[in-house]
Amino acid sequence: MQIMAERKLTFVENGTGRRRVVRVRIGLPRRDERGPDWVVEYEIIGPGRDRVIRRRVLGIDAIQVLVTALNVIIPAQLENLADFVGGRLLFMKSDDLGFVVHTSTERKP
Repeated sequence: MQIMAERKLTFVENGTGRRRVVRVRIGLPRRDERGPDWVVEYEIIGPGRDRVIRRRVLGIDAIQVLVTALNVIIPAQLENLADFVGGRLLFMKSDDLGFVVHTSTERKP
């Protein structure tokens, strides 16, 4: 995977407050060799060096795979990871990890 972007998060363990690093790496979108779709790979490393999640997201073009990965798949994966391991994730001391982009569909005059 050719890494396009990386974000470092802090995992805070429930009960102990112990902090560990979690890295999210996103690859460059590319055409899927198995079909007409586009693919972007991502990996979540941590908490702990032995915990690595690697997945792929498919879509009709490069924009769709990035939007889906950043706004849907990765946030859900991170939430599941935090629940499973027993803690919470922070980005710059905030619970807002900065992946989900909130947009308004209302048009302004």
